[in-house]
Amino acid sequence: MPRSPFSLEGKNVCVVGAGGLIGRPTVEALLGAGANVFAGGRRVIEQGHSAFHFTAVDITQDQSIRSFVTWAVNTGGGIDAWINCAWPRFAYTDLSVEGIKSAEMIRDIQAHLLGYYNCCRHAFTQMKQQGYGSIVNCGSIYGELAPDLRIYEGTGIHSVATYAMIKAGIHGMSKYLASVAADHNVRVNCVAPGGIVDKHSQRFQTRYADRVPLRRMARPTEVVGPLLFLASDASSYITGQVLFVDGGLTAW
Repeated sequence: MPRSPFSLEGKNVCVVGAGGLIGRPTVEALLGAGANVFAGGRRVIEQGHSAFHFTAVDITQDQSIRSFVTWAVNTGGGIDAWINCAWPRFAYTDLSVEGIKSAEMIRDIQAHLLGYYNCCRHAFTQMKQQGYGSIVNCGSIYGELAPDLRIYEGTGIHSVATYAMIKAGIHGMSKYLASVAADHNVRVNCVAPGGIVDKHSQRFQTRYADRVPLRRMARPTEVVGPLLFLASDASSYITGQVLFVDGGLTAW
């Protein structure tokens, strides 16, 4: 029986941000799909699975990313797919457009956007040598749309301008890298989730759901399928794309 193009059996897949809201279910799904998972993050995670491998990685540090790539290649022999879902978070002293500090924005952009870029370029360097590979980045609907700030009023949740700047940059970067990488049989795509339930108040969830055709926020596991699809051979003719996983929000 021919192998399914959706199969990840025996594939070496790196997941950066493996301990996060999206990273954890992604690791579990990859293991369930038969992949060899090379997970990295700032928090140690454990999995009782022979195909799971973990080492610490900090995407704000270029040398840490280099070491992670070297470890994954030395351990697994190559990298078939790389999934970026890390979110290095920083506190702001003032979130308003009028009061936000440039130095804090620069720190956030360097950590998040340039961290993703450095992950991509080091992964691409390895994949270029191999002659194949797939890179998948996590963007956001806010890389494409402005937030409806009425949803946030009185909830204690904020949407900082830097986040939109970073995610829009990840979308554009993914398209640019796809163009560069195509000659080397390396694909680069982006998944852009909408709001994902993560300890949000019922008030916030209700307001958000009113903006979404499917009438609810996403569950973390619902972002996983698109990530695995873009990592697999089932998407072999897809590159430079941003796949919105938003319950239809961007359709309205």
